[in-house]
Amino acid sequence: MTRYFATINAGRVVLTTNDKHHLLHVMRSRIGDKLEIVFNAKLFVAEIQQLKPLIIEVIDEINETEDPLNLTLIYALPKGEKLDLVIQKATELGVERIILFMSKRSVARWSDEDVARKLARLQTIAKEASAQAKRLSIPSLKFISSFEEVLKLQFDQKLIASEFEVKKPPFAVKISIHDDVSIIIGPEGGFALDEVKDAIAHGYRPISLGNTILRSETAAISAIAILGYIKNHALI
Repeated sequence: MTRYFATINAGRVVLTTNDKHHLLHVMRSRIGDKLEIVFNAKLFVAEIQQLKPLIIEVIDEINETEDPLNLTLIYALPKGEKLDLVIQKATELGVERIILFMSKRSVARWSDEDVARKLARLQTIAKEASAQAKRLSIPSLKFISSFEEVLKLQFDQKLIASEFEVKKPPFAVKISIHDDVSIIIGPEGGFALDEVKDAIAHGYRPISLGNTILRSETAAISAIAILGYIKNHALI
């Protein structure tokens, strides 16, 4: 069954305009078709009762839970469409929060007027990725323009991927499955050395992602995948 994040009001499902279009014109759903609905982190099965106007009614609640990964991706704005890919894949991999910021070497720049519109579009990407991945939650998205403000955020474990650590063993850190972990990934040109030093001064531990220099989007996706595996399997 196709999954949607939606509102339920008096037993009836309220879809967004985009989700209605997807249901009727992409999936070509018909009367009697069933779908999964996530509302308030709970999973329901609903059935299409009528097409014009569209009426979808809840017929069952499913006892399903989602184990929190307690993982935050802090990602320097990349150029082009790379951000869309990272939001999508980080969501599929289970991150809870995505925080975007501008590094000294970030090519992309957001003005104050851009933030709300761009975050809304990215939130839609995260919502669609959460539904595709059969999640019960959508990661929160936030933009903080100042790297200094980013560094003040509190987590149990604070990591920063650094090309200056390339010769060290990858992920040479100890992480508990219960730790609230953040990982900072820099822009295409890498971090300025003083940014890494500032991060270390705020308790961040520089880590290596291997022996090669990765593109920013590759680094973000790889780091999330590795950390998610470590936390889910309590390897270290």
